[in-house]
Amino acid sequence: MIRYENGSFLLSTPNTSYVMQVNRDGYLGHLYYGKRLDRPLVQDFLRSEEIPSPSVKPGEKVSFLDNFPFEYPASGVGDFRENCLEISDSEQVFGFEPLYKGYIIKKGKPALKDLPASFGHDCETLIITLEDNVRGVELDLGYCVFNDCDMITRWNVVKNLSEKDIYLEKALTLCMDMELEGFSVIRETGVWAREHQAFFTQIQPGVVATESSRGESGHEAAPFIGLVSSNATNETGEAYGFSFVWSGSFLGKVWTNSFGLSRLVMGVNPNNFRWKLKAGDEFTMPEVIMTYSSEGLGKMSRNFHDFIREHIIRSVWKDRQRPVLVNNWEATYLDFDDKKLIEILRTASKAGLDMLVIDDGWFRESKVEPEGGLGDWVPVKSKFPDGFTPVVEEAKKLNIKLGLWFEPEMISIDSDLYRAHPEYALSFPGRVPALCRNQLMLDFSNPDVLDTIYEKIATQIRESHFSYIKWDMNRPICDAYSRYLPADQQGEIFFRHVLGVYKIQEKLLMEFPELLIENCSSGGARFDCGMLYYSPQIWTSDDMDPVERLSICEGTELIYPVSTMGAHVCKNQNDISGRLVSFDTRGLMAIAGTFGYELDISKLSEEDLKKMPAQIRLRRELDKLINRGEYYRLSSFDRRGYRIPGSIAKSYDCMEIVSRDGSEAAVWYMKPLYEPDSRGSRIKLKGLVCSADYDVTVITDADSYFNPDTALLNKRAISGEELMNAGLCLPVIHGDYTGVLILIR
Repeated sequence: MIRYENGSFLLSTPNTSYVMQVNRDGYLGHLYYGKRLDRPLVQDFLRSEEIPSPSVKPGEKVSFLDNFPFEYPASGVGDFRENCLEISDSEQVFGFEPLYKGYIIKKGKPALKDLPASFGHDCETLIITLEDNVRGVELDLGYCVFNDCDMITRWNVVKNLSEKDIYLEKALTLCMDMELEGFSVIRETGVWAREHQAFFTQIQPGVVATESSRGESGHEAAPFIGLVSSNATNETGEAYGFSFVWSGSFLGKVWTNSFGLSRLVMGVNPNNFRWKLKAGDEFTMPEVIMTYSSEGLGKMSRNFHDFIREHIIRSVWKDRQRPVLVNNWEATYLDFDDKKLIEILRTASKAGLDMLVIDDGWFRESKVEPEGGLGDWVPVKSKFPDGFTPVVEEAKKLNIKLGLWFEPEMISIDSDLYRAHPEYALSFPGRVPALCRNQLMLDFSNPDVLDTIYEKIATQIRESHFSYIKWDMNRPICDAYSRYLPADQQGEIFFRHVLGVYKIQEKLLMEFPELLIENCSSGGARFDCGMLYYSPQIWTSDDMDPVERLSICEGTELIYPVSTMGAHVCKNQNDISGRLVSFDTRGLMAIAGTFGYELDISKLSEEDLKKMPAQIRLRRELDKLINRGEYYRLSSFDRRGYRIPGSIAKSYDCMEIVSRDGSEAAVWYMKPLYEPDSRGSRIKLKGLVCSADYDVTVITDADSYFNPDTALLNKRAISGEELMNAGLCLPVIHGDYTGVLILIR
């Protein structure tokens, strides 16, 4: 619901409200975001007596501009806090002062040109237009309020109505001025194989920021920022969440002054950004989705999960049972050929798998180093003398689908494409470009490059009928100079690169609507809502060790649904951590995700090979619950200091997914290190029906689900009231790195 009354805008979802007001001089101020309000605010939250408007006290305009709670602050005219929009021209004249012009309210949600964005019908859109008559620039602030969830989205469009070109030096999407006494900022950081580690930093005067200038979100930062009150837990206290629907460089920042007033901003990172806006043109900023919870971080997460499932992911695979696959990467790395793949296919058929994904190496001569072939995308003769034909024919005979790995944004110097078109690679004139993983970045601002790469991918799909592609990105952008763009548009390379990625993936889905895309970037370095708009799943991390994945998955689940998270069963001894974990535990833990295998199944022991069909069958039986259920974080294994302020460190990790009607639930539990002479854990479940009775089965392997007599625990007719309030008493689970799956029905 959106209401306008006497200069105030009230935007309300089922449980939250967002309020703005235009002051007497046309400045748009932010008043409130929090629990739902049924009536407009009547107090003077703009503090017009403390901060008089310029028409009242013209001699103190700078003081006003530097203290007013702007809904969208610009630069150069007196607000010295973090701003969102900087504009210059060819004469290097800066300064922008947007004032209120008008608004419109309309049903539904508009698409954003060339950008991924939320969608829906049961929603309303508000467009507030601000203008700077001196500049000849209009700014449309877009807001969409969804009636089926507690989410509000924001985006902006800058319009150059003047007769001369201007340059956007900075264009952040979101600003929110707030009083956040006692709050902490949540950021997600990490490195390769240790992504999405959530950290909490208490707000004090100064800056807390999360950002990437790598051309992607990167392992070091995720395009998310959260705020939690001092009393917040997973179930209580206040929590705000802001997620950027963008897959490139970004900035999220909380700036706090000595009065305790905080300004939160989020948008495209101004580093390596400068956009030429010609006379009559417009520029659309990517969308931010935001939510507020008065029921702790858990409710914030569930708000995000529901919204992403219903209003971000478009794929026809969103609610379908996705293929249980085997990926050959850690099975073979680069050393494989058609005969090896056929061997894996035959084992996959016996186990009941749906798909084989052919990973990196099919186009390279090297069996050791990732060198050569990027950009050509044809099967290398030394490994595939007859192309993919033998593999395709065997897969068809066995009724197994095929998937193929690509890294479309890169090019090898040792490739036919580079030899023919060296100008397709980004590089500074006169300077040898820096290699990363032996490769260069393609110039995705060049339409010829996009067309060339698209045709190479599409040709493989057309000829060999691949039904899945894994789109990888393994290096950041540097040497950002384009032979295609003119000199005054070189600052657009980073932004246009991401638009190029979106354009190719959109085009693929138009030609191949049944295609399942899994995005990836050296693991989870580009896990964001922008990518989820094109693919219903993203590879979570190259680290498949189920112990290492505890914190990786918890940080990812803070924002994204479990159904979007790529999860595979790894080798007995993990190649990254060296840790030895049982096949049973690796299988049960990977079920909480898209599920698959990434090891040489043709070399599995008979004992483990016999366990695969039960694991696959169990994952299929839980598919609807995992895809549509509600997520609850019951406990965090505290190893790296990740902990909600005020919470208690636990020696075990525990996560629950419960059906929306409360009729069934699955709980994943792992105590990484066994404690001698310890007691079993008591877990208080969530989301069940108090008056209902439930059967509880605790299993350490998938076979036990189908043979309950072998389960670790079987209990009948326990009330939901007991399970949620008194809890479930687990027996002592012996051994390190042992996980169990608890099934409640």
